[in-house]
Amino acid sequence: MAKNQLFIFFLGAMFLIGLVSCNGAKDDLASLNQIVEELEKKDVASISKDEWINLDEEFNELDKKTKEGDFSENDQEEFEKLKGRVAALKLKKNMLDWKDDIKEMTNQMEGFVDGIGN
Repeated sequence: MAKNQLFIFFLGAMFLIGLVSCNGAKDDLASLNQIVEELEKKDVASISKDEWINLDEEFNELDKKTKEGDFSENDQEEFEKLKGRVAALKLKKNMLDWKDDIKEMTNQMEGFVDGIGN
């Protein structure tokens, strides 16, 4: 009888561990999703350096967990969608930075041409 009780206890413990680890992945995904949603509502130019750092930290932590196999197939699919949304945010930011760099280069070229002409 003691072996059966021990076996049932072991199965129950494994079930709880599995349940907790699944909720952990869901919580992590929900946290990243919330960050992404908040940033998507903003103008990309107004996103602070600290917000970008926070996004990168959350993203990298989840990416590591997915590579370790801590996510179910559904959680992995949700993470891949979030990964695309994060990439879109970063692309918008990079395009904005590139646009600003082009403006600066144009101003420098105008100054150079003016300098040569005088």
